[in-house]
Amino acid sequence: MTTTDKAVQRVTRAPYMVLFPNSRAKARAIVVAIGPGDLLRFREKGRRTWFDLPLEAAFGMAVKCAAGFRLCFVPGKKTRPENATERSAARR
Repeated sequence: MTTTDKAVQRVTRAPYMVLFPNSRAKARAIVVAIGPGDLLRFREKGRRTWFDLPLEAAFGMAVKCAAGFRLCFVPGKKTRPENATERSAARR
């Protein structure tokens, strides 16, 4: 295995509407970097602002999502019913 001593960057294949989903801004590709210090870095292609996330946090969220916890964000989908009425309606 290769260690994270040197930063590596990759660009997504498809553009995403991440920062301004309800605006008229165009969708942009996401640049992802993994670098020294076990850090994931994200930015929109064509912009300069980086958003950092420790690998430990990303791995923890991935494990929780795989275990069935509803911590993953799915656009347009409620994570859980607001009250018992919605729960019973959802079962029918």
